[in-house]
Amino acid sequence: EHADPGAVTSAVAALDPQLVGRAPLLGAVLGLTMPDSDLTASFDGELRKTSLEDLLARLLAARASRGPLAVVLEDAHWLDPVSRDLLEVLARNVAGRPVLLLAITRPDGTVLAGLPIRPGEHVTDLELAALDQDAARALVGERHRALVGRDPAPDLVDAVVDRAEGNPFYLEQLVEYVLAQAGTDGAPQVLELPASLHSLVLSRIDAQAEGSRRAVKVASVIGRDFRTPLVAAAYPDLGVEDAVHEDLLGAADTRLIALEDAAVRAWAFGHAVTRDVAYDSLPFSTRTVLHGRVGDALESEPDGQRRHLDLLAYHFARSDDLPKKRRYLREAAAAARAAYAQETAISYLEQVLPIVEREERAEVLLQLAEALEIGGDWAAAEDAVSRARAAAEEAGDVGGVARSRVARAELARKQGRYAEAEEELSAAESAFVEVGDVAGCGRVLHLRGTLASQQGHPDRARAAYEQSLALRRGLGDDAGVAAMLTNLAVVAEHVGDLDEAERLGEQALASRRDLGDQRAVSVSLTNMGMLATARGDLPLARDRFLEAQGLAEEVGDPWVVAVGRHNLANVSRDLGDLGSAAADFLVALDGYVQRDDLWSVAHLFEDVAVWALARGAADDAGAVFLLVAAERLREEIGAPRFPPTEAALAEALAPARGRTAAEVLDRASADGAAAALPDAVRRAAAVLVG
Repeated sequence: EHADPGAVTSAVAALDPQLVGRAPLLGAVLGLTMPDSDLTASFDGELRKTSLEDLLARLLAARASRGPLAVVLEDAHWLDPVSRDLLEVLARNVAGRPVLLLAITRPDGTVLAGLPIRPGEHVTDLELAALDQDAARALVGERHRALVGRDPAPDLVDAVVDRAEGNPFYLEQLVEYVLAQAGTDGAPQVLELPASLHSLVLSRIDAQAEGSRRAVKVASVIGRDFRTPLVAAAYPDLGVEDAVHEDLLGAADTRLIALEDAAVRAWAFGHAVTRDVAYDSLPFSTRTVLHGRVGDALESEPDGQRRHLDLLAYHFARSDDLPKKRRYLREAAAAARAAYAQETAISYLEQVLPIVEREERAEVLLQLAEALEIGGDWAAAEDAVSRARAAAEEAGDVGGVARSRVARAELARKQGRYAEAEEELSAAESAFVEVGDVAGCGRVLHLRGTLASQQGHPDRARAAYEQSLALRRGLGDDAGVAAMLTNLAVVAEHVGDLDEAERLGEQALASRRDLGDQRAVSVSLTNMGMLATARGDLPLARDRFLEAQGLAEEVGDPWVVAVGRHNLANVSRDLGDLGSAAADFLVALDGYVQRDDLWSVAHLFEDVAVWALARGAADDAGAVFLLVAAERLREEIGAPRFPPTEAALAEALAPARGRTAAEVLDRASADGAAAALPDAVRRAAAVLVG
């Protein structure tokens, strides 16, 4: 809790020195300000997210290698979407390791309540049911003895157990309520129990001294966890900080709240229900004022505007301070988008959209469209783009209309509506020229080149990329220049001009090395490795793939790692090193399956089949199974084999037809056609291991 950046880096180094370059990513998890390293400085939001997940998984594995480990996460129903993704990665990583990952959650009907980890063989869901009569009676007796040192009366036990219906929190609160009504002899005067848990908790809060009652209700606006200084700052009428702390200590005797850390005066409500009841008891107008005051107090703390950004967005969104509501919702949305937390970004953008100024509405809608697109909701993204264009037209924003058209073109291209995409790009280009937006023109030309390449028009693609390259050079956009050189190299390779592809690829690689973008360097090296493969220079291809792989491992992008290992496996196979190829294929298979990359899985099945055929007759049936399973998967995702690929696979399969009985191959073919994807994945792994 009290770690500093130096201690964090030292702890990472102690577990795995190779991960030190990525240590700054842990700042987001620990709430620390940690300056970027040379490595992480070039990471975009998506890479930060995936690299952080990989980093924590590796650190957990390193720690588990030293001995059994238990990790407990309480209140997991409050995890945000990014944290849930992280938990999912860690849960997969602990499978097969001496680690117990215990996530405690309360399925209370909230949006994200329920099991926060996808079911699997390594996951056990223990659902705690209501206490039975015997257990409920035992709990009542235990709590009563802990409070007054004697057994409860039988009629008290009966009344409490009947009312609580097996809810442990309700049972304990009822016992404490009854004892609070006790007379001088220690026996309850009247055994009249509140009709519900809500009314019980409220009655216990309202029974406190005035200062304690008010302090608890103000604290409920802050959240489940709070600190005395913030309570005092949020409502000065409570008194000075020391007086507020004394009032909170008075309420702590009832276990409504608990002092978590005396040194910093940190508290927590004893139960989420307690906090909710206290909060709901406040008038709406009072809550609105208090949220604004809590936001002001957080904002004034050292580095508060950065450290508390999500809290500031939360509190000001519930206040009547419109300027700060707009500001912090937009800043929180931008931070979420930068961290690739699309669900969180969507939530913030939808909250700020009704309150932004008219001239800002189009830009917010385009940001919303991008987040929706990345999240896979293309229909909602297209709707947001249409609304953005309408808002830009209403505001007379020519550039905004053009940006909306570019967004529409990208959505159309990705869905195969090529004519519509070109029409939108042409209109956007005219608008960008009208307002003198050179960067916008460069973007249009980039997308036009990709559109042409996708449709099989390399000459048109090259012309568009070259024009975009010239504009980006004029803007001093070095990263954009490197990207265009890379795309031009790919076009040259596709048309068979391997020398030109090599020249352009080397330029792009050199530029990306100068920029220090390790991930981009890894991508360029992978492209150069594919080029060397096309030229038949397998040793050079392997060297390039190995260097790309090392960078991918350092960066920590699991998908790029998987692609790199796949490429290495193919080269090793073609060089006759079948053992190394098998190990790399297995890593790639796991990476693709984890990311649901079905297109790459289909390719890998085919490459593993070729590997199996190289081993001899014993693996012919497995190879046929995988080839048919790959074909079926391609049909499902709409990605048929190109004729050259079909011809190469037929050539590789030819020897098997001469050395293995037809009925064996036919049976394998039928099994491959009928196999579900998980079964096909297991068969591929078995072929590689066996």
